Amino acid sequence: MLESLLIFLTSLAALITSIASLRSVKEIKKQRESSYMPEPMFTKTYFNTYWANPEKGVPLYWSSKSIKKPPFNPRSFPSSRTYFDVQFNCVNVGTGVAKNVELVWDFDIKKFIEALEELDKEKIFRFTINGNEFIQIYSKVLDHLSIIRIEQSTPIEFKFILPFGISDSPSFVRVPIAYIELYSIFLYLFTHESSENSSINYEDIPPLKGRVSYYDIESELYCANFFASFGFSSLSGKVEGENWSKAAKIEVDFNEI
Repeated sequence: MLESLLIFLTSLAALITSIASLRSVKEIKKQRESSYMPEPMFTKTYFNTYWANPEKGVPLYWSSKSIKKPPFNPRSFPSSRTYFDVQFNCVNVGTGVAKNVELVWDFDIKKFIEALEELDKEKIFRFTINGNEFIQIYSKVLDHLSIIRIEQSTPIEFKFILPFGISDSPSFVRVPIAYIELYSIFLYLFTHESSENSSINYEDIPPLKGRVSYYDIESELYCANFFASFGFSSLSGKVEGENWSKAAKIEVDFNEI
């Protein structure tokens, strides 16, 4: 009986040793994997918007910096011209390199336009969606006409993102022009006197949805989904008699789904 007990205890010790070794191997593997795991994320961003010509057009000039003097002649600024290239800062807060990063944007265009039409009591704008490719925006009152391509997939313009600390320079991701122009029109209508009694506010505007995919150095695929929510940090409205004035400060916050 004693011999059987010794055999049992020896086998149990071997089993415990095996389990401990297996756990140790898994922990080492986990630590090794985490040592090269990337994690791109977007930081809260602010944009200043300006009336290039308050009498015509919408506030289509967006800038991440405060601009006291316009970089062009506002009087010659065409009301139909869009003048912005809005970009978000993307930082890799992980410990490894993110490779082949790709971002896909999406938002509810029809819901956005419905909200604008509800806000537009004087019917200043006319929106036409041509299939799934273009949006035509026309305003006779503001002498404004624009045709915007609906962009669904926007690959980031780099093949990799280094971890923050190795490279402290953020990468910049362009935002779909369609969303920014529609939001500029929302800003115009929101500040327009005819909309004072409207129940529509910026929370009724659909957020911009993003899906980012990327690979680590061992070609393991990662995906993340998030919302980019736009809101007014401050609102200046229109300045009578000014060809160039600040419209609003826009705050963009990010929430992972």
